Amino acid sequence: MKWLVGMLLVALETGQLASTMPAVVGRTTLVPVCVTALYQGCGLVNREGNWKVRPWYSEIHPNGEGWTVRRHSGLTGWLDADGRVVITPRFESIGEFVVGLAPAKLPGEDAKYGYIDASGRWVIQPRFDQAEEFSEGLASVRWTEGERERSGYLNAQGQLMFLTPEATDEPFVDGRTTVMSRTSDAAPTICKGINRTGRELIRITGKDSCNVTVVPGGGWILDSDDTARLVDRHLKTLLQVQGEEAHIHGDLEGRPATGLGIFGTGPGEGLIDLRTGRVLIAPRQGQFLGFYGEGRVSYQEDRNGETVYGFLDDSGRPVIPAQYASSDQFWFGRAVVTTADEAPVVLNLKGQELSSFKALRPVSIDLDPWKDDVQSPVRRDVARVVTDEQEEVWTDLDGRPFLRVRGSKRCAIDEVFNRKGQQIWPTDSAAVCRVNGAGLTEHDKLSGAEKALLAHQHAFERERLDDEALLLKQGKVPVFERMMPPEQRRMGMLIRNAAWLDGPRELSLGQGLRLSLPAGHRYLPPEAVLALRRELRAEASPAAPEAAQGERVVSTAWVLGPHEHWRTEVSVVGRGYLALDAALPSPDELLDTMKLYTTGRWADGTSSSVFQSLSWLRLPELDRARARLTYGFSDSDLEAGGRQDTLNVALFGRSQVVVLSTVWHAPLQLQHFELFQGDVLKFSQQIQFLPGHRHQDYQQGDAVAPVALETLITGPQPEELSRLGESIGRLEQKRQDRINGRLLGLLVVLVAAALMLTTRFSRSRLP
Repeated sequence: MKWLVGMLLVALETGQLASTMPAVVGRTTLVPVCVTALYQGCGLVNREGNWKVRPWYSEIHPNGEGWTVRRHSGLTGWLDADGRVVITPRFESIGEFVVGLAPAKLPGEDAKYGYIDASGRWVIQPRFDQAEEFSEGLASVRWTEGERERSGYLNAQGQLMFLTPEATDEPFVDGRTTVMSRTSDAAPTICKGINRTGRELIRITGKDSCNVTVVPGGGWILDSDDTARLVDRHLKTLLQVQGEEAHIHGDLEGRPATGLGIFGTGPGEGLIDLRTGRVLIAPRQGQFLGFYGEGRVSYQEDRNGETVYGFLDDSGRPVIPAQYASSDQFWFGRAVVTTADEAPVVLNLKGQELSSFKALRPVSIDLDPWKDDVQSPVRRDVARVVTDEQEEVWTDLDGRPFLRVRGSKRCAIDEVFNRKGQQIWPTDSAAVCRVNGAGLTEHDKLSGAEKALLAHQHAFERERLDDEALLLKQGKVPVFERMMPPEQRRMGMLIRNAAWLDGPRELSLGQGLRLSLPAGHRYLPPEAVLALRRELRAEASPAAPEAAQGERVVSTAWVLGPHEHWRTEVSVVGRGYLALDAALPSPDELLDTMKLYTTGRWADGTSSSVFQSLSWLRLPELDRARARLTYGFSDSDLEAGGRQDTLNVALFGRSQVVVLSTVWHAPLQLQHFELFQGDVLKFSQQIQFLPGHRHQDYQQGDAVAPVALETLITGPQPEELSRLGESIGRLEQKRQDRINGRLLGLLVVLVAAALMLTTRFSRSRLP
């Protein structure tokens, strides 16, 4: 394994890459492209640069003859070669399709792997902890029996063909593969080559490490500690190298792709025919080889203290002189190299530069965009170029563009242009920018077309949330919830397992007040809410004392919306009639009061205040005809770094007020207010005051609520502020008393002076 680590380091330094399996040349009719506009999504475009599948998925990967797609919820499906949905996203993962079967797993922490066909039907039922793709009709699997792990190979009918010491991801080549085992940490490693029946063909051991690699044609590469050997089918040694850095290999994963291999002991490398053992290029000091392709093998050498790269033919003759800062592998008669100034260049087999790529002013060129996609080792006949203006350009292998993706100058979105230069995404950049930049309170000002874009954006996010809700309903934990702390997950389960009543049903909320609970909604009665709150309090603070006997808790019911996207508290307050004829203060005045009241709170009885940042999400709106008050705001705790969005709806009756309060917490519910406020408002219409109890049924002499209307928005003045206000008032009164006293004294003096002047004036007039 030492040579493998060493060559990995060399490859990382040189930038030389190779396919890990024999590459299949594929004609690309569709290209996956990911862009950002209303949301970040990936779609498929054809060779004219037009959408075949519009951006909707979080990931798209080539898989067999089609495409694996992943939604933002993590659910995975499969499209055919033309981009049609064949398997609706419902799996957590889908591996590569081979012989019509792919390993797959449904979501859930305890889910197992099985094998599906191209329609998504289980062919081999899920029961494995690990499952690999098929190769030559067999697939490696691992499962658990009791407390013991077992592994072996299945056939395409799901029959276990033989057991292996450990599971492996090595494919079969010419009817052979390799397995590895170790009985203990102190024991030597055992590496074996086996055939399709599991019969052992060769075995080696290594004190530190060992590795067995299948060579097409019957041979093997055997690596054990400081010795590497190439043997034929009769186990006759064809080549042996020794030393700490000794190695023989075909590529980075040790899987010969072309029948040619690289060997060396550290100071230099050579090229060998793995089938015959014939040395094609003798190793020499300072010569390190890359990987072979289309009659060219890249090599590196030191020149004046700098490493330069070029290409040899299979006889070792330089055909492209070493003069480049890095080199990649040839395919389709093309290879990418970089010059001394790190500029990427595309060469043909003669070493000539392709000027069409250079004209794009590239900073990077990738002739194999899917080389890092382990699902599909298929080389496609397209290239991806990033220009010096950070524009992503997709071209054919002659450098002719058919798609361009560039950042918009209007706002932070991508714009996509086809081969003809027509903008295909978004169709109206200005409208998308206005939608993305509009706050919640500005949505009503959007045009009809812009509101349609907003609805499309909401549909995209709703799909993700619906997927996650479906997983929860099935008892499976979605990816986002797995990242929650354990105590939060336990509290979530307590809420879900409470004594909810399912709609549709008619419910009484008190005298003269009815709730028509719609289908898909759930209701938790006040007494069940009290019991649940005690459980949640115990879960959050197990050592907290029990509530004092007779403690008065606000009697509140809970309503859970469809798919658990929102939960609202429904409180009925019977404090008398509240007149709605007075005008509300302006939104700015209300917000200033809310900020004042919020800043005045004291945390945990200490003298440090809880500083929060408030802003409107929905301006206060009083509908006197419907006797309804609606408003929403965002409340950010600057100390804790948290945020919650609140939507409040107040429904007014003759002597009661029903308050619906819905809170969403960021970051997991960052967009919920925007997405679901309409649903909550629609639900509020299901609460009705019966005749005689409606707001318009008020009669002279009815009890009147002792609060102002705006108090429902701002809340009551905090006690601390009240005391502060009283203190300020007393100080002001004393100050005013002192001023009044001084004014009174001054007035007396002035009156006395005036009397004296009047007396003198009167005497001066006497005869």
